[in-house]
Amino acid sequence: MTFFRTYVEVFKGSDLPEPGSILLATTNATNMAAMDKARAHYMSGMRNRPRRNLVKLREFHRVKLVEAQKVFNDFPKMGGDAMSHTSMDVLIKDLDGLFSDFIKEEEEIIQKEQEEEAKRERERQEERKREEQRQRERILEKQKAEAREAEMKREREAMKEKERKMHEEEAKRESERQEERK
Repeated sequence: MTFFRTYVEVFKGSDLPEPGSILLATTNATNMAAMDKARAHYMSGMRNRPRRNLVKLREFHRVKLVEAQKVFNDFPKMGGDAMSHTSMDVLIKDLDGLFSDFIKEEEEIIQKEQEEEAKRERERQEERKREEQRQRERILEKQKAEAREAEMKREREAMKEKERKMHEEEAKRESERQEERK
């Protein structure tokens, strides 16, 4: 398709193009087709790129960039090394630009996930603090209940002691009354 677009541009006018123009158009078209094929190969590979790991993503990019360069170099082109080097430089710059977009996207995803994880961690810490506070309150309630139970036990013992003393006094008075009657 690139070939046809390039030739349409060359033959657009009413005059026949110069032979040099046709050669230049063919050279441009073959280099553009090689760039398109290399770019398509790179993008196809980047669909399976590593996620959430920038180091692996950079390494993956380097591998895919080398593969794209090989696809470009293996594609039959016209125009010599100078034109190929220029097109290769444009291709590399283009793919590096695409990679910058991938990196930004991953950095945003990683940052968002880190923020969400930090939020979840804060929520877990707050929940732990609430649980610790509830635990302290349960312990305090248990201590208060034990203290009330101990106080009630002392009161019961005091009541029993008082009752025992009253019975003793009553028995003593009864004994004294019986002695007086005798």
